[in-house]
Amino acid sequence: MTEPYLLPPSTSVAYPSSLPSGTVKLYADQNWSSDNLTITTSGAIEGVQSSFAGTNLNDRTTWIAFNLPEGVVLTLLEHKTTPPAGQPYSFNGCGRCVDLIGNGKTQTVDVEKLGANDCLSAYIWRRVDLNTGLFQLFDGLNYADNRNTFFLCEWPMGTVLSLAGWFICDRAASIYFGGLTAQQVALYDGGQGEGETMSVAGWLSMDGIPDLRSYSFVDKEASWRWDLLPPVHSEVEPFSITAPVPTNPSSTISSSISGTNQGAATITDTVSVTSGKSQSLTLSVTDSYTIGYVQEVRFTYGIGLTGEVEVGCTFSMSYTYTGTKETSVTNYYDLSVSQTIEIPADCRYSSTMTILMAEIPPTSYSTPAVFYYTQPVPGSTYDPAMSAELGKTVYALRQTVTGYVNGGVSVDVRSSTETQPLSVAALADA
Repeated sequence: MTEPYLLPPSTSVAYPSSLPSGTVKLYADQNWSSDNLTITTSGAIEGVQSSFAGTNLNDRTTWIAFNLPEGVVLTLLEHKTTPPAGQPYSFNGCGRCVDLIGNGKTQTVDVEKLGANDCLSAYIWRRVDLNTGLFQLFDGLNYADNRNTFFLCEWPMGTVLSLAGWFICDRAASIYFGGLTAQQVALYDGGQGEGETMSVAGWLSMDGIPDLRSYSFVDKEASWRWDLLPPVHSEVEPFSITAPVPTNPSSTISSSISGTNQGAATITDTVSVTSGKSQSLTLSVTDSYTIGYVQEVRFTYGIGLTGEVEVGCTFSMSYTYTGTKETSVTNYYDLSVSQTIEIPADCRYSSTMTILMAEIPPTSYSTPAVFYYTQPVPGSTYDPAMSAELGKTVYALRQTVTGYVNGGVSVDVRSSTETQPLSVAALADA
């Protein structure tokens, strides 16, 4: 299996112990007993640059040991800057960078082999979504020397992004893109997407280009953009969830009628409860970066044999990229319940109907899905049956769609009717 990213060169001597999670230790020399400085993610605000200038390791780091959780990245910087608004991970003016990508284990880095020894003075940490895709640009041939890692979740899709001021601008000699799946990255010679260009994608038969001279594109990367290959068809399996009926309803809706039957025969009357959009169910998809947004959803709900609220769900996805991690859709339902009651002869009556409402707390779901692409994205397989049905060559990628369902629906109907003979009622009124 292709690795999503290439690790920086490790030290010649293994770290002698394990570090606590969320810890980075900087060492001044090529030994673990040299002067050092400890940095922790808990000691800095996520997404904000922090400086260690003025400390004992300012511009002195040679070796690094670190332990970061999976999905957590800490980038060491040559210079602390003030990034543009909305782009906290723009390293324009930051000089050489060292990306420490967590895997839940203690790792080491020989900073000298990255050409960044004795120059680091700041850092920034954040959580990233590797599933959204990433690629790396290297200053040297064969994935060597200094490099920058670009996590696509940090950058808008379909937008030209300038590398002006980055250390890697017009310096890249190799590129690794094993972290791309259904994404495509275009590199431009010009700073605004103009000039010569070259593209890489997750469905290519290679995962990197160790020598960009073979593409006549060495030292030319001044801007870039990424785009998503949309599926041409998908099939998401329907699913159902259950939630317990609460002992105490979250709310009630009531209606009452009253009257008099002065005749000698039994009559009927109707008590009704009607309330517009009083019920709602919401479906949320927690990973909409690569899927898009919910196009249509159909719910069924009621009280099952076990006495729990059962909600069935069928939905389809649209492939227009939303740029958000989560997408959701809410359906509203009118409430209308009627009941016919019998009124004995010669009596006064009153009848009340009450609808008990229950809140369905966010209840998680996980359902299989198949997405069909016109390119062999990583993990997909050629599907001859669907290719014949769609009239084009497609590749099936099996994934799991996750999210949660919540809302409020009616769970019970209670009614009561009271009657009183007119003779008794007359005495009571006297």
